[in-house]
Amino acid sequence: MSAATKGHRAGDEGSSYDSVDAEHDQENVYAELLKAAKRKQRDKEKLARERARGFELIEEDPMQLRRLPAALRGDKALVLAAVKRRGDALKFAHEQLRNEPKVVLAAVAQDGLAWRYASAALRGHRPSAPGGLAGPGFAADCDEGVAAARKVGAAAVRQNPSAFKYGADELRSERGLVATAVKRDWRALKRVPRPKFEKVRAADIPWEWVGWCG
Repeated sequence: MSAATKGHRAGDEGSSYDSVDAEHDQENVYAELLKAAKRKQRDKEKLARERARGFELIEEDPMQLRRLPAALRGDKALVLAAVKRRGDALKFAHEQLRNEPKVVLAAVAQDGLAWRYASAALRGHRPSAPGGLAGPGFAADCDEGVAAARKVGAAAVRQNPSAFKYGADELRSERGLVATAVKRDWRALKRVPRPKFEKVRAADIPWEWVGWCG
C-alpha cells in the first residue's frame, strides 16, 4: 500500500472520529437541555403548590405573609389578598410591591397607618436626580410619583387621620392633604412642618383650632 493511500485512509478514520465526537457532543447538549427543562417544570410545579398554600395561609391569617418565600412575597395577587384583609401586612411585601400604588392603596384603605410601610416615593419623598442633573424625563417621573403619593396619602388619611404623620415634609405641607387630615382630626396640624406652616394658611380648615396646637 502506498504512502498516499495510507494517508488517505488515516484521514478518513480521523473524519469518522470527528463525526462521532460531534454526535456525542450534540447528544450531551440535548441531554442537558432536557434536564434543564425538567428542572424548570419541577420548580414551576413547586412554586404553584407553594402559592396555593400561601393563599390558604393568608385566608387564615394575612400576617402569615411574613413566613412565605421571597418569591411569593413579591406575588402581586397574593400580597393584595393579604393587605385587603390586614393593611399592615404590607410590611412583609417585597419592596417592589411596597412601591406599587394599587397594592399600597389597598393596604391603606384597610388600615391608614399601613402608609408607614409604603416606599419612600409613595410617602412623598422625591428622589435626587442622578449627578444632580434633572432632565425632562426625570421631572415627568417625579410628577407622576408625587401624584401617586398624594392619592395614597389622601386615602390613608381618610381611613385614619393619624397616618398624616407618615407623609414626607413636602406632602404634609400641601393644603389638600392638610385639609383632609384636619377635617378628621384637628391634631394633624401639629404634624405640619413649622417652616412650611404658612403654605397651608389658605386651606379649607377651621382655623379657630389653630390656637390649640401649641
